[in-house]
Amino acid sequence: MNENRIKRNRMLGETIIKGLESRNMEGYYVESKEEALKKALELIPEGRSVSWGGSMSIAEIG
Repeated sequence: MNENRIKRNRMLGETIIKGLESRNMEGYYVESKEEALKKALELIPEGRSVSWGGSMSIAEIG
């Protein structure tokens, strides 16, 4: 991926996360679908499950 696009995406991610934090929500930024899957699995407590309501993010990261 183009280095400028990577930098732009990081900056956009930081802006979105700050906006979420201002509303007492958490956000995370990762640079690949592999990292997204890893982060999502880290956030699910042991022995718990998550339902899927048609999320494109979940479909794309497997």
